[in-house]
Amino acid sequence: MTQARPHTIGIFGGTFDPPHQGHLALARTALDTPHIDELYWIPCLAHAFEKKPAPFAHRLAMCRLLTARESRMRVSDIEQTLRHPGRTLELVQRLQAAMPDNAFRLVVGLDIYFERHAWHRFDRLEDIAPPLYAKRAGVPDVPGLDVLEAPPDLRSSHIRAALRRGEPIADHVLHPDVAAYIRQQKLYEE
Repeated sequence: MTQARPHTIGIFGGTFDPPHQGHLALARTALDTPHIDELYWIPCLAHAFEKKPAPFAHRLAMCRLLTARESRMRVSDIEQTLRHPGRTLELVQRLQAAMPDNAFRLVVGLDIYFERHAWHRFDRLEDIAPPLYAKRAGVPDVPGLDVLEAPPDLRSSHIRAALRRGEPIADHVLHPDVAAYIRQQKLYEE
């Protein structure tokens, strides 16, 4: 008799400034694999490279709006409780302690594979939450990795720039509920 694998939670972290339909497409793709049963969106508290994103509370609220109709997705505010926000290893260890009967997988872009040397203890992360990589435009394939198809090539920086210029954003780029929230809160204006 084969032993059933444990319930596996995908950890999908990012700035999500703002979260867009490409993020949602990637999350759905990850959940369509046999590797992940549930997916946690984890907005970072602060950007690792000192960029100044929209306030955490707004990014958290936008992620919740984007995933409101997704039964297998959760949005977590755990980053604001960590000693070292942005350290993925601490994040995973905290989740493991809170949910010891679960397994974990990181959901990251394939570009991270080539940047793993810059991460804190990435070797340990690979052991406790094996990455599930997503193809990215311009990033070469790596044989032997679990790789997801690339989501639509949407970029939060382009969306923010368009919003600053007052341009309308199509529904296939930015979910209407997220777009309404941005307008209501006057985010990304000059």
